Amino acid sequence: MTYAWPKAVLLAALAFLLCLDLAPVRHAVVVGMGDCAVRQFVHLPGHVDMMALGSSRVRAAVSTQAIAAASGGVMSANFNLGRSGLSAMRSYVTLRDTLDRGVRPRVVVLEIDLDALQRRDADGRVRLPLHAAIMRWHDIGLLLDLHSDLSTVERWRLVLLAAAAKVRGAIIPMLGGAPVTGQLGIDAPVADCQAGLDAEQARQGVTELAERRRTAQAALREIALAPADAPARREELFFVERVRALCLAHGIGLVVVRPGAAYEPVLSPRALADVRALVPEFDEPPAALVQAAWAEFLDASHMGPGARERYSVWLTGRMLEAARS
Repeated sequence: MTYAWPKAVLLAALAFLLCLDLAPVRHAVVVGMGDCAVRQFVHLPGHVDMMALGSSRVRAAVSTQAIAAASGGVMSANFNLGRSGLSAMRSYVTLRDTLDRGVRPRVVVLEIDLDALQRRDADGRVRLPLHAAIMRWHDIGLLLDLHSDLSTVERWRLVLLAAAAKVRGAIIPMLGGAPVTGQLGIDAPVADCQAGLDAEQARQGVTELAERRRTAQAALREIALAPADAPARREELFFVERVRALCLAHGIGLVVVRPGAAYEPVLSPRALADVRALVPEFDEPPAALVQAAWAEFLDASHMGPGARERYSVWLTGRMLEAARS
């Protein structure tokens, strides 16, 4: 009897930690949209024509219905898994989890973070990827592979930070019942989580859009890539490569994009070549299409229905090419 309570506490703690690796629990950590995210993941069918991964820019820019129409029904089972915030690590984990469940998309649309490729961290300190709580315990080893040049002390610091983020990030969704809601809710798959957000984004974006419009320039956009050893650039390319490896292993077409902001010019030919040297699958719409959509944004970062339609029609062509290759 003396040891019964400590043993029970240890077993309960172990059960809790193991539960954190359940995919519905991990996919519920997306702030503000956990319930929809979990329902999407749980109810994805085995056959998927297109699966889009990325931030809320992807969520707002990719229309599953427009893709179905533009492809003449060739791409009809389409799912937009764009989530608030951007992390190549999260996109990789999401794709791997869906493949583990037996889901086999024909094409994956992946958002790349161009800002991460340019970021020069002043202190050089290694930071956890956004939404690190979506990792499995085993994935902490990936972070150690990514930062293999760290000292022993820094490697242990990274392990502890990742473990703490995983526990902290999962507690609130678990207490809120998001994983249960996701599994026991609707039976039909959820095509996207954008529904109901357009009006709110339009209301919040009026002032910001006016300022963007006032300062807009038609010049092409240049970029300055960070050094190859910059932490943010290394992390982005590390997980993009793992998404590419999964797609190659399963015969999945890959399209890499970065939906632009309102009144943001397209990349110059030199900048586009720089990005493609790192990520050959990267592409973006022609300048005329981008400029035609500038006035059809809800706020500075998120496309409205008109821009979404234009972007999705262009994207359909790229996806059909990727599906055939």
